[in-house]
Amino acid sequence: MPCWSGSPCVVSVILWIFSLIELLKSNPANIALNKFSKQSQSYGYDRPERGNDGNTSTNYDLGSCVHGHPSTVYPLPWWQVDLEWMYYVTSVVITNRDHHNAWRLHNFTIELYCEDPTVHLNAAAKVCAVYPGTVASGARVTLTCAPGVRGRYLRFQKNSVKTDDAVQFCELEAYGFNGTRSTFSGHPTLRLSGTPTREETGSPQFCGEVCHRMPCCTGFNFHSIEGSCKFMSNDNGELVADAAWNYFSRN
Repeated sequence: MPCWSGSPCVVSVILWIFSLIELLKSNPANIALNKFSKQSQSYGYDRPERGNDGNTSTNYDLGSCVHGHPSTVYPLPWWQVDLEWMYYVTSVVITNRDHHNAWRLHNFTIELYCEDPTVHLNAAAKVCAVYPGTVASGARVTLTCAPGVRGRYLRFQKNSVKTDDAVQFCELEAYGFNGTRSTFSGHPTLRLSGTPTREETGSPQFCGEVCHRMPCCTGFNFHSIEGSCKFMSNDNGELVADAAWNYFSRN
């Protein structure tokens, strides 16, 4: 008799969910290429799409680079690209402009977000890599992401600015894979408080597969009698005792 029909059997503590098609599917291509991009502020006729258009020319005067000054709203300017899918980003390659003002590519962080931080202002950033120094004129540098950093929105974020500073680089490339293997840790007779983003009915395995395919799902509450699950998009809630529920947290 299945656990969700009210039988006394114990819900498995660990659920393993595999996506057989997507599992660790590597993508050797530049996953940022020609995707929709934006920045905190553009300068003159410069456009954010110049930062991921495939043109690696280091000559700023030929229109191949992005340029965005700090503003009152964003004293630390940024540039961002929508990868259009959740990716584990393994590395980011940035090409600097040459000659005049090449020093502007300094002290920055590469971040990943599950949700667009310009829409969801409380979206949590996951740090891919930090570059504390200054990239040489015309240089192409590769930053290795911290293991397991996953997101859809990749952001270049300045950490500090100097006089006449700006977000300025000629190309940003991103590499990674979109395959995943989700694991869930069970918390019997506990429920995560908060408002669910979606509800479904089915087995814990079914709910785990649904959560696996939801970009921002961090776990789900499963009702052991009704067989219903409520998907949670963050882990800011608290686990509360509730005999009818089991919480499965996504690892």
